[in-house]
Amino acid sequence: MTATPLTDLPKSHRAHFVTGRPVTTEVVVGRGLLRDPVAALAQGPEARQSPLVVCTDHTVASLYAHPFVERLRATGQTVHLMIMPDGEQAKTLAQYQRLVTAILDRGIDEYSELVALGGGVVCNVTGMLAATLYRGLGLVHVPTTLMAQADAAISHKQALNGHRGKNLVGAYYAPRRVVVDVEALQTLETRRIRDGYAEIIKHGLAQDAGLLDDLLAHGGDVRDLDVAQTMVQRTVDLKCAVMASDPTERVEGMVLQYGHAIGHAVEWGSNFALLHGEAVAVGMRVAARIARRMGLSDGATEQLHQRALDHFGLPSRVPEGLDGRAVLAGLKDDKRARVSAGAHLALVAAPGRLAQVEGRTALPVPDAVIVEAVDALQAWRTPWASRA
Repeated sequence: MTATPLTDLPKSHRAHFVTGRPVTTEVVVGRGLLRDPVAALAQGPEARQSPLVVCTDHTVASLYAHPFVERLRATGQTVHLMIMPDGEQAKTLAQYQRLVTAILDRGIDEYSELVALGGGVVCNVTGMLAATLYRGLGLVHVPTTLMAQADAAISHKQALNGHRGKNLVGAYYAPRRVVVDVEALQTLETRRIRDGYAEIIKHGLAQDAGLLDDLLAHGGDVRDLDVAQTMVQRTVDLKCAVMASDPTERVEGMVLQYGHAIGHAVEWGSNFALLHGEAVAVGMRVAARIARRMGLSDGATEQLHQRALDHFGLPSRVPEGLDGRAVLAGLKDDKRARVSAGAHLALVAAPGRLAQVEGRTALPVPDAVIVEAVDALQAWRTPWASRA
């Protein structure tokens, strides 16, 4: 056999490879699902024989996690319970590292699965752990807040906060299954239920005007489980549809970002005095003013935003002391900001429809327009704690 002379080799060579398989996430919405965790998780035989990790926070641990874990252990499976702090203080790189160390020290294998039992923060942190441990482990979300049931858990976006803002460190990693038990809402304080409704309102304003009509027709009893289950199911269907068509949120998927760029800046800038949904509510109200100022919508659409937020007792004003320049500075770290072109926002043109310019729904907004809108919607009596 004669070897090919090195001088005869081509100057360049190209090859391609495709990795992984598309993940289909099953979402189950019902009642009483937490009482039967074995059925809820629906694990395969290999996963059942491997250690399972249940991640939760201190509040949910006392309400649901301990009986949930004991029922799983009764089957003979090894189950590790990991408890993180409540709230956004758990979404840090330091907490992530602590949990990584604890999980690896307890012992897992490549068939182990992670279960997020809690609200949006628990789902985000557990999702990051599942995405990175052993380069990817099975993930199941069991959301216990309305915010997580209608939004955070129904997602393949997992994230931690960075030192400059929200969700700056993350990954696209889909859960295998999402189990939504609306009975868990019975233990939530009313403020947190209202907080979750902000994400449902978002879908009504930006994606489905019929949903918005039904939300406004609802009498306002946010503790009504029948209404909550109906609204969660409809929102899940809407979100699943848009994620299937635009998983990286470039065009129609910008529905999911409505109110979030400004909302994140407000949430971070207020030192989390506002809950996530409350901050998104403020972000949507500011976005409505921006859209009208830019000639992309009318006054009636702006007032509809105000009516929807008022109906569910959600804030619509920027906390006192957080002015337009501060919010603008926070937007510099938004994922869709351009170094050379500034903030790009999703804006609503009419109920249920995003504004589009040349096929784009992430629209550039002049700094001056953002500053004016934020300053015009400041609330002079809303307390907040400034970030050091």
